[in-house]
Order: sequence, then C-alpha cells, then structure tokens
Amino acid sequence: MANHMRMPLPMLLACLRDLQRCGEIVCEFQEPSLCVQLLSRPRSLSSLAAAICQRLAAVEKSTVAKLDAMYSVVLAAAQVPAESPAADTMAPPLASDWHKSLSGRQTALLHGCISAYFDSRDGTVPSLLAAPATVPTASQFLRSDIKVFLRCQQANPDAPPVNARAIARILHGLTSPAFPTCTWSKHHFWGLYADIDFHTVRRIALEEVIASRPHKLRLRPMLK
Repeated sequence: MANHMRMPLPMLLACLRDLQRCGEIVCEFQEPSLCVQLLSRPRSLSSLAAAICQRLAAVEKSTVAKLDAMYSVVLAAAQVPAESPAADTMAPPLASDWHKSLSGRQTALLHGCISAYFDSRDGTVPSLLAAPATVPTASQFLRSDIKVFLRCQQANPDAPPVNARAIARILHGLTSPAFPTCTWSKHHFWGLYADIDFHTVRRIALEEVIASRPHKLRLRPMLK
C-alpha cells in the first residue's frame, strides 16, 4: 500500500492510526515486514531468490557493522579514565569541574571516532570502531539444546512454526512478531546463547531443522 500510494511507511501508518482514532476504519498494526513484488516473471526463480538472499545478507552485514561501531564508540567513551588531581594540590577539585573535564575528554573521543567513521570511504569500519571482543563461535551444548527446542515445538500442536532464523533470534533473546519478548522472556531458551555468534547459531539451527524433517520432505528439494 505504501509503495502504491508513494508514501513513506511511517507516514502511512500515522494516517491509518488517525483514521482509526476517528472511527473511520478498524485495523490491527504489526511490525513492518519485507515485501517483494515481481514486476515480470524471471527466467530463473532460484537465481532470483539467491540474488535476493545475497542482497539481504549484505544489508544485514552492513547494519551489524554499524551497530558494532556505535557500541564500540559508546564503550570507549564510557571507559575514558578519570584524571586524578595533582599530588601537590591541597584542596580537592570541585565535582562540577571534574565532570566537565571528563565530559570534555569523552566528547573529544566521540568526535574523533565519528570523524574516522565517516572519513572511511571504502565502506569498511575503522579498526578503532571494530567490535571490542571476539564473539565465541562454538558451544558444547548448542546443537543438543536446539534439538530439544525443536522437539518441544513439534510436540506442541499450538506452537507456531519455527525456522533457523527464528531459533537463532530466540537463543539470542531478540524479539520478533511471532516470538515477542513479553511472551518468551521467561522461556528457558530465551537468550540462552546470546554470547555465541548469531550466524553460527543460525547455521546449526538450519542443519537441525532440515534433519528434523521427514525423510521424503528432505529429499524433495533435490528432485527436479
């Protein structure tokens, strides 16, 4: 609808909310999702799907790099050491002066980091803004916990279907429309592997999702 009306999505949602408040319409709002419209039939749907996945993966990688850069800048500013007063100073410094000095050094650091980020023209994140620590990429119990989670979901007829990304989001404690924080925050698996690399969790989850399918269903994508 937003594309058809040539309106930004936030503006369209605001208009719909205004109409609902006036009693003109009744609608239910959910989180925005991606919609792909095919203007013409492509020669190969598989190639198109692969290209879309590759593009979305590149966008995701860029977005994650920006978040890591922002986190690193804030963390570096928070860890700016406080300057201790000189030993020959008899009177202690005023608290306001100390805060001004600390704030000034933090501001200078933030300005330097932000300038380095925007001066990087090749699209890479400067080393100063890189993620502060290496995220673990393995866990002894990750695969077995994913198997247990899948069995619990399959045993519950009312449970929503899950894919590899949904499992990874649950294990990282990331909310989604199908698995919101308000419902899942007290679940045993919620955020259980937040310290493990997200892509590693998703890859292992995909392997287990495929392995949990019936044998015929697993062979079907291979048939032409």
